[in-house]
Amino acid sequence: MQEGFVSLIFMYKGVQMKMIKKTTAVLASIAAVVAMTACSSDSSSGGGSGGGSTLATGGFIKSSTIPAANMYTGVTFVPTADMHVQVLYPSSEIEGSGYINEISFTYRSDLVADVICPDMTIKMGHTTLTDLTATFADNVEQGAGTNEIVRAGGSLTVPAGSAGDKFTIKLDTPFNYNGMDNLVVGFDRVAACDGTFEDLGEYVAPVSLVYEFGNTGTGITFAWRNDMDFTFAGGVNTIDYAGTTGNTWPFSTSLPRAQMLYKASDVNGSGPLTGVAFQVGAVTAEATYSATVKMGHTALTEFTSGTLFEDSYSATPTVMENNVTFTVPANLAVGDWFWVPLSGSFNYNGTDNLIVDINVTAATASTTLTRSTAEGVVRLTGTDGTATAASTTAYDTKFRFNGAPMSVVETNLAAYGVPLNSGGTGAIAIYGSQVFGTGATLNSIGFRVAQDIAADVTYTDANITIGHTTLTDLDATLAANMDDATVVYTGDITIPAGTKAGDWVTVPVSGFTYDPTKNLTVQMYPGTSANDILVYYGGNGVISNTGAMTPGSTTIDSGIEGSRHPHLQLGFTK
Repeated sequence: MQEGFVSLIFMYKGVQMKMIKKTTAVLASIAAVVAMTACSSDSSSGGGSGGGSTLATGGFIKSSTIPAANMYTGVTFVPTADMHVQVLYPSSEIEGSGYINEISFTYRSDLVADVICPDMTIKMGHTTLTDLTATFADNVEQGAGTNEIVRAGGSLTVPAGSAGDKFTIKLDTPFNYNGMDNLVVGFDRVAACDGTFEDLGEYVAPVSLVYEFGNTGTGITFAWRNDMDFTFAGGVNTIDYAGTTGNTWPFSTSLPRAQMLYKASDVNGSGPLTGVAFQVGAVTAEATYSATVKMGHTALTEFTSGTLFEDSYSATPTVMENNVTFTVPANLAVGDWFWVPLSGSFNYNGTDNLIVDINVTAATASTTLTRSTAEGVVRLTGTDGTATAASTTAYDTKFRFNGAPMSVVETNLAAYGVPLNSGGTGAIAIYGSQVFGTGATLNSIGFRVAQDIAADVTYTDANITIGHTTLTDLDATLAANMDDATVVYTGDITIPAGTKAGDWVTVPVSGFTYDPTKNLTVQMYPGTSANDILVYYGGNGVISNTGAMTPGSTTIDSGIEGSRHPHLQLGFTK
């Protein structure tokens, strides 16, 4: 059960509620997820809640894809006192987002006796840097959020093991990695380890490591990093086949049915799947589809032409959506992603291979996807009920595992003082359905601040209203911008001192269930405050546009800005 991501102290109807900085989700190892999951049958469908129970958290593992080069023993676990280390991992290698709750190292050589490090503290932070500097403080908290303590000291034992084994550290506090910025992992200890653990690592092109003996704040940079695995407890797992060519099936006017096979080793996770997205291989025209979407397990490693669709599965598949109608918007660029709307969920066991089955019954235009032809015979196509054809077409795909928020975060940052401003001017924005993809009950909404907060800032009598819309452009008449306007939060909002630029201002909401086939309109009045706080905005005009308005107004006063919308994070419960 994912209970939201709340990072503030709120004043709600006069009562101060101090919320923890991370989720209260149940975070489990991948091995335990299947046993915990409420919907344990392949045949569960609809809302996917297993007879009304909330879903457990899914999980997946991402490994840093360090190219083969000269190996080198790291400095993280050595018998030297007052050791400080930072390691950089690019987002392009992690290819995931969500809550990191474990990290793992690989034994480079046999370790015959335990190594004990008496006081290991571990930190994680986002960074916009691609090369680390020699100054530790300059590598984090430079506009991408707080550098957080994820393991708060204490003794750490590396057990004896053999070359190739994994050593896993469970974090005290999961880190909400956004998947866009690069990741810095820091290790700090004063006392020396009582031996040396040689973990696998390699030389890399960027400056990926900085370390120091002592505590001067400045260290030695090095083009090397640990070969680290990251375990996510909920979030978005990207499977990148490095597709360079395009193909339109199943999103084609020829109305095909297509089954896509994903090997368990590529998914590398298990638990409730609640979303699937595909990467665009050519600039899109607006296209509306009607389709049935299924997911299921299979014992197959490749498809064979002539195989009946129903015979591909090893058990009855889950119907994620039955004849659902949705729209892929125009002008998505090559490399952009769109989420297929799913209200159901599928409990993936992580052992069998996975089939995603999409049967398109109506289409107004075709959409090109990026694909690779090097992954084997992993696509089965045909029209429903007819002969099938197997092909070497592997689509770049994202899978959402239950347990982390849906986020809209972009690299083209801009900072504006709306909606968190002293003048009470509100903001309204439309977000296209293609950036979400999962139908669920919302429990939080977050905006991303673009400045450091030195002292508490309170907004009195704030109001957040959200609703569905079929619009892609704002209407000047305020009420026309959502069909089912729902007030999801009223009360005070306090942003605590110490909040860093890039952190989320997250507000608990209630009373709204998102329909993943529709666009979402978010309207916020900040209430009364003496402060203007900058918020990060993106610049992708195909996702939304933004307007400003004042309380009591029936029209959007100004600034229907087609290329700006706040970064958004939606917590939800399935």
